[in-house]
Amino acid sequence: MPTPKYRFISLIYKDLFLNTNAARNAGFPLSTRRATGCGKALSACFLLLLPAFAQAQDARAQLDAAAQQQVAAELKSAAQKAGWKGMTFTVDNNLPNSLGKLAACPNEPQLRLLETPATVTARRRFEASCAGQSGWPVSFISQPRVYLPTVVASGAIERGQTLDAAQLKLAPMEIGKSSRGYFTDIAEVTGKTARRRLRADQPLTPALLDGALLVRRGQQVRIVASQDGIQASAVGESLANGKQDEVIRVKNLRSQKIIEAKVTASGEVSSIF
Repeated sequence: MPTPKYRFISLIYKDLFLNTNAARNAGFPLSTRRATGCGKALSACFLLLLPAFAQAQDARAQLDAAAQQQVAAELKSAAQKAGWKGMTFTVDNNLPNSLGKLAACPNEPQLRLLETPATVTARRRFEASCAGQSGWPVSFISQPRVYLPTVVASGAIERGQTLDAAQLKLAPMEIGKSSRGYFTDIAEVTGKTARRRLRADQPLTPALLDGALLVRRGQQVRIVASQDGIQASAVGESLANGKQDEVIRVKNLRSQKIIEAKVTASGEVSSIF
């Protein structure tokens, strides 16, 4: 008895269905062959590669940690010598891409500076070595960024105004970007005068300030006169503001004479003959 036509069609679909299932369970890339070995489970193959990835990560992590430690020690030593207080820093290491193929060093890698940095904030060129290991030494760049609390204006300060502590505050600043200098102590700035108008939160530099006023107009001052080893003093009145070593006009309150005198200290001038 001949097989009905619809039974041939059913057998074709059945074969197609079985082959499709085989393909769905195949290894990567897709194949019509049944998966065996590593292709049977892609995740198993990936797990075999993890130790190599771990080694690459370890080599990179080793160099990053070694550079962080060495640069941090240098910065802390420099801060102690300079008397810096409240210093913070970051260290950015530009590690080469070749570390992805480099096995980790069994021991700690040894770092050597290839050149002495010009300043504490300058970048450093390191060579890292690992005795007996192929692929070493490795060179890379390390860039520290150092931040210090520096003196800034707490509000607007007008030109010619004498600064007092209430007008100043400390704020962190990256000192490597401050080519014009900075102050780290409010006491260093108190009493100085602004050469131009200062805006709020503006970092103060030596170029923005004049020396402190040691004598003010209308203030009583001590006039000191010296000649041939003999020194005499008198009370006077300042007729102008004066900073260190400036020559101003002063009235002798006893003789009422007006003389020129050089500012030598706070509230004191020296007569000029």
